[in-house]
Amino acid sequence: MTDSRESSFRQRVAGRSATGQPEPSATEPPNDDEYRAWGSMPENKGERLDLRLRSSLPGVDEEGEELTLHYLLTMSYTHSKAYGDRVTLYFADRLVTIEGRNLRGFRRDFAAGKADYVQEFNPARWPEQPAEKAIVTKIEIIKQDDEQTSGVRLVRNNETS
Repeated sequence: MTDSRESSFRQRVAGRSATGQPEPSATEPPNDDEYRAWGSMPENKGERLDLRLRSSLPGVDEEGEELTLHYLLTMSYTHSKAYGDRVTLYFADRLVTIEGRNLRGFRRDFAAGKADYVQEFNPARWPEQPAEKAIVTKIEIIKQDDEQTSGVRLVRNNETS
């Protein structure tokens, strides 16, 4: 290979990820004036999911929860133009339900390891978003209650009624 062809080849390869696709612009952190429903932060390495919640307390700038993805068991989803989108992540000790619109891209990016944060839209912080733009309206985290009693009653086989 000549030097110019080799140099050209190296430049083309340097601009691509391991999958051969150009790096998505979602890896660039948005500024505070721009709402982005989800994205990727280079320092995360895809091991955690940062759930950025809309705080209900006055004066609180950030609120959220970071989850380790090693405990993710499965994911279910519903996409509907009429009723909105819902993605549910099933972890070993909690359920995370993400509701909004145009979340099909989040589901795909998350499954591909390209989304390590997701954030609720806060109308007090960001302007109203166009209808075609993805938006997260609600993130609900349901933790397993350690004190929860089971509905199962154990009895010995030799016990008579």
